[in-house]
Amino acid sequence: MLAVGYVVERREEKGDITGRKERSDGDMPDPKPQAQKSPPGGLPGFLAWFPWEKTLIWGLFLLLVYVLRHFFFIIFMTFLLSYIVSSSVKRVTGWVSPDRERAWLQRLVAVAGFAILLAVLYGVGTFLYRPLKTQAEGLYNRVVAVNFDDLFNDLLRRTVGAWRYESKYRGAEGAKLLDEEFAAWRKDEPEHLAESFREDVEELERTFRDQVVKEEGEKKWAALKDRQNLLLRSWIYENVAERKYQEGRKELEEEWQKSHEDDWILEKFPNGPTLSREEIRKLPEYAFDRERQIKRDLVSKEKNLDDHVAAFKVDLGQKEHERLEKARQLDGRFQEFYERTKSSPDEKFEEFMALRSAMRQSSDAFEAAWNRLFGTPEEREKRLLAKFRLEREKALAQDAIGKEKELEFLQLANIKKFLAEQLPVFTKWIANLGVTLVELTIQFALSLLLSFFITFDLPRLRRGIQKLEQSRIRDFYHEIAPGLASFGRLIGRAFQAQGVIALCNTLLTFIGIKLLGIQNEIFLCSIVFICSFIPVVGVVISSVPIALMAIIQPGGSIWLALWAIGAILVIHFIETSILNPKILGDMLHLHPVLVLGILAVGEYFFHVWGLLLGVPVAVYIIRHVILAEDARFSLSAQAAVAKVTGVRAPAPPPQEPIGAGKG
Repeated sequence: MLAVGYVVERREEKGDITGRKERSDGDMPDPKPQAQKSPPGGLPGFLAWFPWEKTLIWGLFLLLVYVLRHFFFIIFMTFLLSYIVSSSVKRVTGWVSPDRERAWLQRLVAVAGFAILLAVLYGVGTFLYRPLKTQAEGLYNRVVAVNFDDLFNDLLRRTVGAWRYESKYRGAEGAKLLDEEFAAWRKDEPEHLAESFREDVEELERTFRDQVVKEEGEKKWAALKDRQNLLLRSWIYENVAERKYQEGRKELEEEWQKSHEDDWILEKFPNGPTLSREEIRKLPEYAFDRERQIKRDLVSKEKNLDDHVAAFKVDLGQKEHERLEKARQLDGRFQEFYERTKSSPDEKFEEFMALRSAMRQSSDAFEAAWNRLFGTPEEREKRLLAKFRLEREKALAQDAIGKEKELEFLQLANIKKFLAEQLPVFTKWIANLGVTLVELTIQFALSLLLSFFITFDLPRLRRGIQKLEQSRIRDFYHEIAPGLASFGRLIGRAFQAQGVIALCNTLLTFIGIKLLGIQNEIFLCSIVFICSFIPVVGVVISSVPIALMAIIQPGGSIWLALWAIGAILVIHFIETSILNPKILGDMLHLHPVLVLGILAVGEYFFHVWGLLLGVPVAVYIIRHVILAEDARFSLSAQAAVAKVTGVRAPAPPPQEPIGAGKG
C-alpha cells in the first residue's frame, strides 16, 4: 500500500493515473466523446451501465482481504510503521537534498530512523514492563481470590450504604443522631470490638486460603503437562468412583456378578472351579478384583472429564496449601494479601497481627492490645468511628435491599447475575494477558522487520510496482491503485494524528488518577491509550475499569469514582474541543449516531479491528467513493499535525475536477 501510494503520487504529478501525460495547449481534443460500448448482446437498462469489470476487480480484492484476515495485525502494523518512518525519511531527505532523490541517502536515513524507533520502544518497554506486570498480577490475584457474594455485598456497602449513611447523618440533626447512635454503640466497646474483629479475621483468613488453594491448584495442574489426563483419571478413580461405589454398592456388585462373574471364574480357574460359587465369592482376590473393575467401569463412563478438572485442581491446591502452611512459607503472601484487601489505607499489618495474636488469647488481652496500640483519645476515637461507619454502611445497604424487594428482583439480582457471569471472563482475560502480549510482541517484531525492509528498499519496490502498468494485470492495477493509495494516506495520517491525541489523553488521565489516589494507574492508563483509538465509545470503555478500581480499592468509595468520572469528562472535553479540531480537523468527523452504528456493525463482524478501522473505512467510502470527495487531509489539518508532531507535511497534489482527463 505504501509503495503503491508513492507510485500513484508520482503519476499524479506527471499526468493521470495511467501514466499518460497531460495534453498541452496545442493538442487537439477529440471531436466527439467515445460512445460507451454496450455489453455483448445489447443488454438494456441496468445491465447495460452496471460496472461489471470494476465489480469483479474489487470483489477479488475484497476476497483477498478476507483470506488474509488472520494477518491483520501484522499487515496493519507493517503499513503503519512503514508510513510513519517513510514519511519522516521523505521529509529529511527533502530537506537535505531538495533537487533530486538519492537512494543511498534515503537508506541511510531509514536505518537511522529505525534505530531511533527501536531505542524509543526499548526505553518505553523497560520503563513500563515491570510496573505493568506487577499491577496486572496484583489485580489478577485479587480478582481470582475474591468471593463473589462478599464482593457484591462490599460493592453495595461502598455505594448504596455509603450514600444512605451520608444522607442519614447530614446536617445538624444528622450530626446529633450520629452522636447518639455512636455513643450507644460504644457502650459495650471491648466485647463488641473483639467480636467484630474476630469475624473480620475469620473472613480474611478464609478468603486468603481460597486464593492460595486456587493459585497453587492452577500451578500444579499446569506443571503436570503430559500427565494431566492420566493423573486426573486416577483422581476420579480414588474419589469420584469410590464415592459412587459406596453409594450404590449393592446394586453395582449384583450387576457385576451377572455380567462379569463367569468371565472372572474362567480366568482364575481355567481347568474348572474346585470351589462352589458361594466359596469363590468369599475369596479375598474375588472382592478385590470385583471392586477394582467396578470402579474402572465407573471411570470409563465419565465422558466429560472437564467437569472434574476444577475439583481436581482444588484438591491439588489444598494439599499444597497444607505443605506451605507447615513450612511457614505463607507469611509474606498473607501480608501482601492484607495490603491489597484492607478496608482502609490507614490500617497497618503490624497492628493487625498484634491484635490477632491478642484475640486468640482472651478478651482482656485484646482490650489491652487495643489500648496499647490506640491509646491516645484522638486515635482511639478515629478508629472507633471508622469501625462504626463500616458496620452502619453494611446495615444500611442490607436494609435498603430488604425494604425494596421489587428493586432487588428487577435490578440488583440482574446486576449480580451479570457481574457473576462477567467476572470469570475478566479473570480469564487477565490470566491470558501474558500469552497474548507474547504473541503480539512476536507479531510486532515481524512487522518491524518487514517495515524496515520496505522502507530501506522503497525506491526499488517503487520501480517494481511501476512495471505492473505494463503487465497483464494493468487493468487491476489502474482500478485498485488510486483508491488504495488514497485510503492508505487517510489511514496513515488518521492514526498518526490519533496517536498524538491518545498520548495526550493517557498523560492527562495518569495525572488525574494519580492526584485522586487511584491504584494500578499504569495498567489503567494502558487501557486508556488503546481505547483512545476508538471514537465516542472509547472514553466509556476506558472509564469503567477506572471507576470500578476507585470503588473496590482500599479506602475507595463511590464518591472517589464520581470524582474520577468527572476528571475523565474534563479530559474528554479537552479532547473534543481542543485536540480533535486542532489535530484531526474534520477528517474523521461523522455524526455520533452514525459512528455508534458503524462501531456496532464493525465489532460484530470484525471484533476489535472493526472498532479501530470501522470509522476510517466508513469515512473513505462515504467521502471518496460515494460523494467523490478527496479523502486526504486538508491543509489546515496537515499544518496542525506538523505543529504537534514537529514535522512538515508535504502538500498534496492539486485536486482535479471530477471527470478530468477523460475528455
